[in-house]
Amino acid sequence: MVHSILSRLASRGHEVTVYVIPQSRNEAAPAFEEYVHQGIHVVTCSLVDLNRHAMPRRPEIVIGQLGASPFAAKIAQLASAKYVDVVHDCNSRTIRNLVICKPSLAICNTPLVRDLVKMHCSDSTVVRPPVDPSIHATGRGDLATLVNLNKNKGVELFYRIAEAMPHVDFLGVIGGYGEQETRGRPINVEIQEHTADMRAEVWSRTRVLLVPSQRESYAMVSLEAAASGIPVIANAIPGIREAMGGCAVYLNKNDTDLWVDTINRIYTDGAFEARLSALSVDRSRAVYERTRHDIVRGADKVEALAR
Repeated sequence: MVHSILSRLASRGHEVTVYVIPQSRNEAAPAFEEYVHQGIHVVTCSLVDLNRHAMPRRPEIVIGQLGASPFAAKIAQLASAKYVDVVHDCNSRTIRNLVICKPSLAICNTPLVRDLVKMHCSDSTVVRPPVDPSIHATGRGDLATLVNLNKNKGVELFYRIAEAMPHVDFLGVIGGYGEQETRGRPINVEIQEHTADMRAEVWSRTRVLLVPSQRESYAMVSLEAAASGIPVIANAIPGIREAMGGCAVYLNKNDTDLWVDTINRIYTDGAFEARLSALSVDRSRAVYERTRHDIVRGADKVEALAR
């Protein structure tokens, strides 16, 4: 989402630089490096180098997110620039950062997040993360898949389902964050290492995606799967409903038998599976069209701060 906004601003003639820095003072600093990624100037550096490199550029607007927010806000303050915070969730750290950083604009990834944080900033807007169907769409496989094997994503339920369905093969994908739980898994669960090529290594092998998460601010993984017509079975929480609307099957995450029955129906009822598949494809396309407008609006809001 951030990259899409920055690309839009760069295409309008603005000078855009992205700094990749440690997310905390305890994190090891990367080696200093400058390169161009998809038309955007990128600098990886330590917090000390951030001050040395960014301040002489005299930025008009500074954008920060996640653990880097306090450092970005400080640069904005020292440069007398406007500060924009990109908000991905509404946990206590996010609220604390907003209170401390006092952004001129908060860019939120869902309306729900915006409603919870808008009182802590001067202005706010919603920019849903874009999931381009053409990037993710592929043929489908025959596995029941969970992405990110940590407790919040529902790995315990995933293993219970797999154990109850020895006739079905499952795929567990190592996530990019959180403690990954792979010990004691049923023998019909294959582990896929963390990958940047989800289309080739995950979606092309998946028949149904399971999303029994306890918390999600915005379930991008559901829309990635939906681009290939993969049915989605999910826990009925706001972040998943925001992404999938009425195009997923929503189940109680504590009812293992109901999940097993629904998966069995997808594997045995062709008409049911085809209807869910068509709904997934339609949802993927509709949401992407909406997010394209979000990106333009987000870029407009950031650009207006410089005037």
